[in-house]
Formats: sequence, structure tokens, C-alpha cells
Amino acid sequence: MIEIVEFPERIIMGMARPFIPALAAGANAPEVIAPLWAEMSKLFFSAPFPKDYYPVGVGAMWPSESSLPNEMNYFAGYEVAEVPMDLGGLDVLRIPAGKYAAVTHSESMQSIPQTVAAFYSDLLPNSGLQRRHGMDLEIYIETGAPDFSSKAVIAAPIL
Repeated sequence: MIEIVEFPERIIMGMARPFIPALAAGANAPEVIAPLWAEMSKLFFSAPFPKDYYPVGVGAMWPSESSLPNEMNYFAGYEVAEVPMDLGGLDVLRIPAGKYAAVTHSESMQSIPQTVAAFYSDLLPNSGLQRRHGMDLEIYIETGAPDFSSKAVIAAPIL
């Protein structure tokens, strides 16, 4: 079920890579995104700046300016309250506040591709909501549970 959510501005420290989304021809999302999160997390958690114990992970996606059909940019990072002087090899992405159509995924992270596919191929197109220019988001919230479970919010910018 889609919810309408007003997200605050977010400051994210992380890394970006081009990828082709799962629903497009030539998709390479699993081969690009998981290694990107691993590489970025290693840098983030070894950098000497303050972090929350369970940081909020954010994946942001937007169309690439490349000539490859369906290619997008994916930015994997963690939300920070302020940008430190030493970025530790990471980049900064500022995501403006805005209204989003969102769905929450609370099951195993292995099944998140099905939630993403259902959101973009069925729920969002059939919602009657109008998209606006902006970044699509995946917000990963660690629960602190012993099994390291988390929940994810999949969101698209709307008018």
C-alpha cells in the first residue's frame, strides 16, 4: 500500500555508480549496487568522524546523462547531521525536502527486489499520483535487532 510522505532534507555521505535498473533491458543492479554498498560502508565506518550507532542508509537514484539506454546513477550512503571537514574519500549528496509516494518493506532483504518491482510496475503507476523531477530513494533503517534485520522505505518524488 502506498503512503504519501513528506521527507525532510537529508545530507548523505557515500559514493555513486551508474547502473541499469532491474526492470530494464540489460539490468545490472545486483552486480553494481551490492558491491557499491560494501565499498562505501568500509570507507564510511573507518573514517574518523562521528556516526550514529545505527545509521540510516540511503540509496538515491536519478537518470544518468550517459548515452546508454535506461542507465541511472545510484548513490549509496549514510545520513549525517553535518558534513565533516575530512570526507574520508566519500562524496556528499544533499537531498531536498519533498513529498514522496512510498511503500515500506519489512521482510527479508533478499525479497526487496520483489517489493521494488511491485512498487514501480504496479503500485505507483496505478496510484494516480503524478511524479515530479527528483531522486527516487531507498531508505534503510536498522532496527538494532539481534538478527541485524532492517526495514526499507522505497520512495518516488511526487507533486
